[in-house]
Amino acid sequence: MKEKVVALASALVVMGTGGQAWAQSCDSAAKVTSDIWDEVDTFVKIYPCVTVVDCVVKKGSLLTDKLTSFWNTAAGNSWARIGPRKLPFGSTLEGTLVGTGGRMYISFPASETPITVTITETDGKGKASVVVCKVDEKNRRTKVATRWFNDTSARKKETREKRSVTVKGVKGEIITVHLDGKSVGNTFGYKIKASK
Repeated sequence: MKEKVVALASALVVMGTGGQAWAQSCDSAAKVTSDIWDEVDTFVKIYPCVTVVDCVVKKGSLLTDKLTSFWNTAAGNSWARIGPRKLPFGSTLEGTLVGTGGRMYISFPASETPITVTITETDGKGKASVVVCKVDEKNRRTKVATRWFNDTSARKKETREKRSVTVKGVKGEIITVHLDGKSVGNTFGYKIKASK
């Protein structure tokens, strides 16, 4: 487990060091989602399930507790400050992109489908893009949608842009959301929520 956390931390240092290191695609979270799926696989062996979806539905809270413990162990080694954030379903999170910085959010496997991801601008006029992906238990990544903020003159005049993406067929899968700043001299404040 310790080796896995160290490897994960190394991968996240590369991902979190600035806008240039964040290649905005579904592959950005590949290492982290792979480690989450390894934890799910361990869980399935301890608490036998027919499928991952079966585990997520029948033992969801127990699985969430296990994955949260794993996440917190990694966070204890400080990678959460520089790497992705956990995307809990039903909670609203806030953040700010500075210049060309980026931020990744990663859910645990979803117990329901569809899931709607909503990003709302709260401050700043920085141009930003959002890529939403889903990741299955074989760590195959599928881009669902790309959304833009402040990418036109008309949109820069809007003070509270909002974009939503509905992710279908995601039961038993992970959702990743990658926000990326595109303006050197501006910020982009936002709220993000993934809801069933």
